Amino acid sequence: MSFGEWILAVVAALGVGIGKAGLSGMSMFHVLVFAFLFGARASTGVVLPLLLVGDVAAVRIFYQHARWDYVRRMLPPACLGVVLAAWFMRDLDETLYRPVIGWVTLSLTILQFARASTPSITRDCAP
Repeated sequence: MSFGEWILAVVAALGVGIGKAGLSGMSMFHVLVFAFLFGARASTGVVLPLLLVGDVAAVRIFYQHARWDYVRRMLPPACLGVVLAAWFMRDLDETLYRPVIGWVTLSLTILQFARASTPSITRDCAP
């Protein structure tokens, strides 16, 4: 990787961290940056550990403020989703992987905008 690509990767990693710190949806753009830098398939192997480390760090830092009822409710389907996605995506060729990642990213971005513009959806998630 060139120096410019390293800078882009560091900025993208910081963006993922900022997204985990509370600016929801911020990391969606950075998923695309990682896909550009590493390719669609390899980028999932870079971004997923970043997101997991961010989640673990957030729980460690804000342990006393964590809503454990939310964690208990969301963790099993999240783990199931990761396993199912890994199973589904493992045999896809890079030419098919790229549009799938693009559509997932686009869908999640649209969902994030819908949540931000519809207070009743976000109100239910507030502590």
